[in-house]
Amino acid sequence: MEFGVVYTVDVKPGERLKPYLPRPSVFCKMRVTESKEHGGDVGYGKHRKYGAVFTKEEFERFVDDVGLVADSVETMGTLGAPGSGLWYGCSPAVSFDGTEPGAYQNAYVTPYPGFRPKRDLTPEKEERWFQMIKKAMVQRYGHHGTFTKWPQRARSMQ
Repeated sequence: MEFGVVYTVDVKPGERLKPYLPRPSVFCKMRVTESKEHGGDVGYGKHRKYGAVFTKEEFERFVDDVGLVADSVETMGTLGAPGSGLWYGCSPAVSFDGTEPGAYQNAYVTPYPGFRPKRDLTPEKEERWFQMIKKAMVQRYGHHGTFTKWPQRARSMQ
């Protein structure tokens, strides 16, 4: 299974971005898609948006390192999700919110199960499959999920 991730982080003026980024072995797979520096007049000092495609192991390190938790909120999907090809379109996405104080963090995550159905799916079946995957992701990575977190290794490395 792979995960297409669009990760957004905004920090307050004077704050550093590094505490809100994953360990180097995961971060090296991420590409900056937006980068802005602002003064205190807009409420944040630095804004970054990154895109990546992670394996399950990399994704779990990323989620743990940056303190993200899955939310069951309905999303409109991810426009041009990493890993979805070079087409213009919307992929289903699960929203993950940051738990770390001092920054706004959010990731839209598009799961890629790694298999193709034997027959073409109807839009209704595709939606049903996505809802099953989303439910499993929230059960594993949500606030009361089954995901066993590693120690905050990345924080101690910074």
